[in-house]
Amino acid sequence: VIVGELPGHESTVVCCKFAPNGRTIATCAHDKRLMIWTQPKQAKGGGAWDCTQVLETSGPLWGCAFDHTGETLATVCNDGNVQIWTQKVLVPYNF
Repeated sequence: VIVGELPGHESTVVCCKFAPNGRTIATCAHDKRLMIWTQPKQAKGGGAWDCTQVLETSGPLWGCAFDHTGETLATVCNDGNVQIWTQKVLVPYNF
């Protein structure tokens, strides 16, 4: 049973990860966008997800992952960059 959809990417979505809190999702796609979704606390069981941030990256994305705290997110781009984002302000740290 589908309980919700997260529209907004303009190209193939390649990764979708839940943060450890269970109320935040990161999606990434070949459109160079990292999208952060949150579920309001009053929502139960599904469909009410809000896109809270859309971030442009340096290249088409191939994956993303949260750390164990949910405060840091890594993205992998096909241009050879790995970007580390802090969840508090979602500013990339480029290596």
